[in-house]
Amino acid sequence: ADLIVTGNRLTHACCDAEHFVSLKERLKTALLLFRNCPACTLNLLTFVCEVGCAPQQSKFMWANMSADRPDVYTGGIPAATVLLSENFANGLYESCKYVHGLLGISAMPIACGTKECSTSTMLDYWGGLSTGQAPFPITFKISNSPWQTPDGNILEPLNTPAARCDRPLTEVATLLVSYVKIETRKEISETDGIPTN
Repeated sequence: ADLIVTGNRLTHACCDAEHFVSLKERLKTALLLFRNCPACTLNLLTFVCEVGCAPQQSKFMWANMSADRPDVYTGGIPAATVLLSENFANGLYESCKYVHGLLGISAMPIACGTKECSTSTMLDYWGGLSTGQAPFPITFKISNSPWQTPDGNILEPLNTPAARCDRPLTEVATLLVSYVKIETRKEISETDGIPTN
């Protein structure tokens, strides 16, 4: 599924083609694990696209350039903090927590790295280097309030609408397209953007 929303001739993202290929490769296992639930899959893709490539990352993500660089990491940002709204973070977790993957096994212990899973443990696991998914340590803060970074910037929580399992996916896609229109202040054609299948 292609969740990158395009305008008349431009794709609005802050990653290059190599980054997109890397994201796609990193998502393969997760998409297989959660494919039984379209809402969970859509939320996961939205999360990865927003955190990985959103052109407005600086509004909800802070690069901690003074953090110690992990031994396994060689360049770029040493660490980051991402501010997520309670609605989006909990909506992502809630849409995935009852998904069963292959052989009917619950997907969440795999997604959280533990059987004792919650929104926080899931995000802590995803932001850690042990999974091989995060390019650098990422701390996810969950709050509906703005947060002042140590260097004085103010972050607003990422508050993308989360798909719910009890709602038609087309309704959620419409909400996401509306959100993107507001965030980018660009007109998006009816045929671009979020898939409805």
